Amino acid sequence: MRALALFLLIASGPALAQSTQGIPFRRMSEPVQLAVGPTARTTMVPQDSLKDPKSGQKLTSFYVINPNSVYVRFKGYSTVSDCANLNVTPTTGWLVPPGFTAVFATQYPLCGSTLAVSMPNFPITGSTTYAPLEWSYGFGQ
Repeated sequence: MRALALFLLIASGPALAQSTQGIPFRRMSEPVQLAVGPTARTTMVPQDSLKDPKSGQKLTSFYVINPNSVYVRFKGYSTVSDCANLNVTPTTGWLVPPGFTAVFATQYPLCGSTLAVSMPNFPITGSTTYAPLEWSYGFGQ
């Protein structure tokens, strides 16, 4: 049944894609690596990561992985002007703990801003190292 739903999703237009969000997430793009550090960083998402490479259809959700040993705030922006002018702050955006993974099906970011955040038991020190936050775009949830 899931295979049929996924086939219909991929073979159809955007209207069906919006109505079948109950299907499991399926990654359709290569991961986008968002730089993380103690100051806000902005990363543009390559345009080819935002569309299904087979159908050209706009992808409807993205999978987030925080491989860091610190909390990370991130915020996605859906306009180029916001990407150029706005950054996440210690009190805005999503706050995700170390090892966090989830699918977000309510946004369509063209870029992302990230910021490592010191929290109790997860301090940022001079020896803290950072791995990129990873976003993979696809269908489902």
